[in-house]
Amino acid sequence: MNTPSAIVLAAGKSERMASNKMFLELSFGESFIENIVNSYIKFGCQQVSIVVNRESYNHSHFKSICWPKGTLISINEHPELGRFYSLQLGLIKLKANCNVFIHNVDNPFCGHKLLNKLNSSIENFDIAIPTFEGKGGHPILISSYVSEQILQANTNEVLNVFLKNFRTTPVDFESDIILQNINTPNDYQNFLKRRKN
Repeated sequence: MNTPSAIVLAAGKSERMASNKMFLELSFGESFIENIVNSYIKFGCQQVSIVVNRESYNHSHFKSICWPKGTLISINEHPELGRFYSLQLGLIKLKANCNVFIHNVDNPFCGHKLLNKLNSSIENFDIAIPTFEGKGGHPILISSYVSEQILQANTNEVLNVFLKNFRTTPVDFESDIILQNINTPNDYQNFLKRRKN
């Protein structure tokens, strides 16, 4: 089975956090965006496409990162258009016709056990979604067919609604960490405390 590519959606304004979420540090000093990209590269992804807004792209922290080989960067000049448009930009960068992980930068968990489970579950489906106690989490894995349909669709589609048109398989995971969204300073502190325990 071929290893998928990955797209990291990071073009939001992080307004509720009051600081750029992609640069939040994990307990070992690596930022969210670096940890996610490095995790996918170590998993075996040949391409990891990052979509950021112009402000983030020009940030000194972003400029200082030594991105691993296979990292592709797109600038979303219109983040107000939403995640679907960002996803289209990320998909355009990918050079191979393959399955693709979709990862939001504010969902920092990127464990290889989870990625393997998703990758091995999608063969007869269009989308694989991790679940904990019946609730869907992140990241998700989409087939190359879904990628093609996203590229052909209008930019004003709502991603969650659009994905309901495809065959989806839930993939049970043993931890609720797949449900975590880091949107506020309180979310971030709780996440760090959990990692230490």
